[in-house]
Amino acid sequence: MALEHFMKTLWDRAWTAFQEALRPTLLQGRAALRHFWAQRTSRERVVLGVLGILLLAMLWIEGVYAPAQRHIAALQQQLRQMHSEQAQIQLLAAEWKALRSQHHAAPVPASQALEPVLRQALQSVGQERQGLSTEGNGQFVLDWKAAPFSTLADWLDQVRRSARVVVLQAHVEPTVRTGEVNARLVLKAGVAP
Repeated sequence: MALEHFMKTLWDRAWTAFQEALRPTLLQGRAALRHFWAQRTSRERVVLGVLGILLLAMLWIEGVYAPAQRHIAALQQQLRQMHSEQAQIQLLAAEWKALRSQHHAAPVPASQALEPVLRQALQSVGQERQGLSTEGNGQFVLDWKAAPFSTLADWLDQVRRSARVVVLQAHVEPTVRTGEVNARLVLKAGVAP
């Protein structure tokens, strides 16, 4: 509190000193301006007045009006862009709703029926040589050897969507060739997300 009072007092004194130091200069400038104006003829005063008004108008146009117009134009451009994005979002939302209403979940295959589905999915991506074995508890083990990782990812996505298969365990290692992997996956029929 005392510091605030001290700072306010210091500021008031500095401002007063500045005004008192500037006052003679302002008075001299005002007197010089009056003397200059008094020496002008009425025609010169009219010309100077018109020029002063034009100067003020130009300053207002360049300092206030033009920047405001540029800002308004930029905001209108942003608004058009936002309307376009809103229309795209609404279109995507409508498409999503339509797809969601059409989507019927595939039935979860029984573990006996799942093996042919998995083998057919392997054939569809050209990987029928990969080892697929059945475990007694309804689980399947896929030994993926030296095959492209992208193919593995595509295959997993395909069986997850079509056969509602879930991955219980996965162990993936890169091979010496770029993009190829060895993988061991434990799969089971389940509920796809």
